[in-house]
Amino acid sequence: MFLQFKYLKPYEVHFKVSKYGITLTDNKRLFFFRRHYSVQNISYFGLESENRLWKISHGDSEDMFRAIFAFVARSLAGGKDNQCHIFCDLSVKQPASAIISFAQKILPLTILGNKII
Repeated sequence: MFLQFKYLKPYEVHFKVSKYGITLTDNKRLFFFRRHYSVQNISYFGLESENRLWKISHGDSEDMFRAIFAFVARSLAGGKDNQCHIFCDLSVKQPASAIISFAQKILPLTILGNKII
């Protein structure tokens, strides 16, 4: 099974995990420059639970199907709302499972009662 939403336009970001949280950088600055989500604001980080894949079409070439992962964090605006950030792995050298595994070692979410799955 795979997901493809024609109304969503995905864009590439640099994804950095540290013991302080997750930092996203939009290198092309299309939507933002840099956003940091501190570890105390992250409530979930993991692979898509039903193992669905994201379909990436490249015109005439063969479609690619990539693993989906996401994190949920409190809004940067400081409200009570949460934001869900959904990603797929674009590089074979950095699959979603490796990103999740690395985050499990770095992020101290278990101490705060949050979940990394």
